[in-house]
Amino acid sequence: MIDKLKASDKQVTTWLAKSNENARLFFSDPVAALAKAGVELERGDAKAIARAHANASNQAVVMPGVRLSEVVISATDRRPGSKGRGDGGGRKPASDASNCCGKEG
Repeated sequence: MIDKLKASDKQVTTWLAKSNENARLFFSDPVAALAKAGVELERGDAKAIARAHANASNQAVVMPGVRLSEVVISATDRRPGSKGRGDGGGRKPASDASNCCGKEG
């Protein structure tokens, strides 16, 4: 699945950039968004993404009206024998967000 998502990165990014509605769909229902972007997922992969989204949604709640300055997303292949780090690794958020989101300063 990771390879499929990596291969579809440009396609999905282009689709996301077309409208705010696409971005909203991606955050609310990533499986449907990927399908609309033209990414064909196997049933098991779609279910895994839906489960991961549900788990993340239950743990990371942002109150209405909050403005985000940065969103960091990472994925790691945790299957036995994979080359993924398996430790939940990924880019750590920068402590200095002065270069984020077009802020001047």
